[in-house]
Amino acid sequence: MPEDFITSNEAAGRLQRAQAADDLRPAGSVGVSPGGGLVKEPHEYPVILRVLVGSRAHGLHREDSDYDYREVFIIPTRELVLERVTRPHIKKGWAVVDKYGDDEGGHEVGDFLRMCLAGHPNALELLVAPVAAAQYDGLELRKLLPALLSAPAVRKAYLGYADNAFRKARNGEGRNKLRTYLRSLYVGQHLLETGELLCDMTKEPGELIDALRRADEGGMNVAEALIRGEPWEIAIREGSSVLPDKPDIERIEHYLRTLRSAQW
Repeated sequence: MPEDFITSNEAAGRLQRAQAADDLRPAGSVGVSPGGGLVKEPHEYPVILRVLVGSRAHGLHREDSDYDYREVFIIPTRELVLERVTRPHIKKGWAVVDKYGDDEGGHEVGDFLRMCLAGHPNALELLVAPVAAAQYDGLELRKLLPALLSAPAVRKAYLGYADNAFRKARNGEGRNKLRTYLRSLYVGQHLLETGELLCDMTKEPGELIDALRRADEGGMNVAEALIRGEPWEIAIREGSSVLPDKPDIERIEHYLRTLRSAQW
């Protein structure tokens, strides 16, 4: 295994050390399951960040819950330069569900940053979710979270995400959509009010956790979910925020220019 690869069992201890020491060199990597087995073949492009997402990252999983992962990878700059001329079909994102129900997906770093700037909840979560594997550039990417945030983008994205989940729940599309609806509203209002992006929900009030579990297990109807979510929705729409009105584009561009230069 490459010595610059961090497994899920090592991540917690090495993440802090890696931020203080340049012991993680740019290279491709593959992820491992908690049991240590490979969950996918090496990606075509270098992977800089791989995290656990979904119910297991949120602390809301059951024993039979699957393991969902997302990654951020880099397409070499030379290929991006030639993209419009000779390579018009470069794949910048992917997703797959394997036979065990485990959900895998990834984003090219440029597209990923654009999603974060738009306040996309699933993209932003990669910057605070449990690390399964990371390179130095991936750890630096996670440090960009404050620079990527802006109140208008977060308001629009979290309200849109919650509304989409609620409509699917109302139409019977997906068992966990009411949980997604409530959690996204709670996380969105918390982010706007405090500047903190939540991932692990186990430290939040017990009543909230119970409500999220009931929503996931079919113990809550759409009417109750709507009532519970209304105060958070109002806070997102009308409440004050500690987040800036605009993201720090200069800092983000500096990161991306440095990365593109190194990954020619």
